[in-house]
Amino acid sequence: MDSSREDVNKLVWSAAGFQSFERGLNGQANAPLHALRKRAFGQFEKVGFPSTKNEDWKYTNIAKISDHSFALPPLEYDAAQAAELLGAATLSEKPAAKLVFINGRYAAELSEASELPAGLKVKSIAQTLKDSAGDPDRTLIESSLGSVASYEHESFVALNTAFVTDGALVIVEAGAVVTAPVELIFVTTSDAQNGLSNSRVFVSMGDNSKASLLECYIGAADTEYLANSVFEAHVSESAVLEHTRLQLESKSAYHVSAVCAAQASSSKFTSNCFSVGGKIVRNNASSVLRGEEIVAAFNGLSVLGGDQHVDNNTLLDHAKPNSESHELYKGIYGDKSRGVFSGTIIVRPDAQKTNAFQSNSGLLLSDDAAFDTKPQLKIWADDVKCSHGATVGQLDDESMFYLRSRGIPEVKARRMLVRAYASDVVSKVECESARDVIWSVIEEKLARVEG
Repeated sequence: MDSSREDVNKLVWSAAGFQSFERGLNGQANAPLHALRKRAFGQFEKVGFPSTKNEDWKYTNIAKISDHSFALPPLEYDAAQAAELLGAATLSEKPAAKLVFINGRYAAELSEASELPAGLKVKSIAQTLKDSAGDPDRTLIESSLGSVASYEHESFVALNTAFVTDGALVIVEAGAVVTAPVELIFVTTSDAQNGLSNSRVFVSMGDNSKASLLECYIGAADTEYLANSVFEAHVSESAVLEHTRLQLESKSAYHVSAVCAAQASSSKFTSNCFSVGGKIVRNNASSVLRGEEIVAAFNGLSVLGGDQHVDNNTLLDHAKPNSESHELYKGIYGDKSRGVFSGTIIVRPDAQKTNAFQSNSGLLLSDDAAFDTKPQLKIWADDVKCSHGATVGQLDDESMFYLRSRGIPEVKARRMLVRAYASDVVSKVECESARDVIWSVIEEKLARVEG
């Protein structure tokens, strides 16, 4: 093993580990972005990992992450295994562009980004940072990375920012309408056993632009690793962005993500989050509605079995009047799995005429499964319409009776009701090919969970 990697393996998020990381930056330690890295690492040292004493992490114990000795993954990987995983993670038949990352690093040979539609620019962050000083793309990354995904109070965002070296840069120019989706695939092979990857996605949507992004995370079976991802998007005036994430990590993996958006007037941002894999998973999603006539829509579905644990945490911050937000989160929990939903809606004093609706529920397929929910409304305006609803339980007896009374066998009736429950969220995905793949993944997981 390389001695510097062994050092980082022992102390990856200690001061010594960060210094070892700095030594491997090959001259980038003096670049403007590294000042951000150092500030982020200083903040991480200050706040450390969250514990269950933190209200936002009350139901999710991450000691198995914080006590683990993770390494930055090696450069080499099993090409055949990567290709197999890539095939299972493909969500679009004809994407506008496809960027593939293996163990946190851009794989140009597996990507498709040579023929892009007008108004679309897609490239790796590592490639961008090698551009000439003053290059507009490099300047954008150096000046704006972290401006939406703040690391001040988020330990894992701070960790990601401190160690960021690669990821995806997506720029949609003003007025551009990209009809085919942009696909981003993050693969972890067994070479990254005990690895830590810090993938980053930075999206800039110009005024009156439109695009959809598909993200998929997948890992080799039984491989233990931590995927710490951050997605941040600037959604400019009248821009429309749909972002869909499918998480298919190894059953031994840990996955922590932050999806952060800043929306200008008349924009629309949709976040669809599907969690199927992983051992312990935390999904954070937030948007700040900075203007008027904005629409934000957050949708999520978790399908879990075994001892899986998935925690969805959302924040929608209405700062100005005449905007709306919609949230729909559902979970299907079998065996001894556990789901968590914590959603906060903030309506600030200037945000009159806000409409905000939040719904979350958990369907328990086992007596040993559990679901915890914590919806919160923080409203400082009078003329608003805000509501939230939360339910947890098993299949509805009346619906079962209705189907059984029409001669449908019990097992088939249960399957029909479970799939109808899940379809409400899957149907929110606009990209048809992605919707079909996601539904196939959900069906396969349900077959295992239902037994």
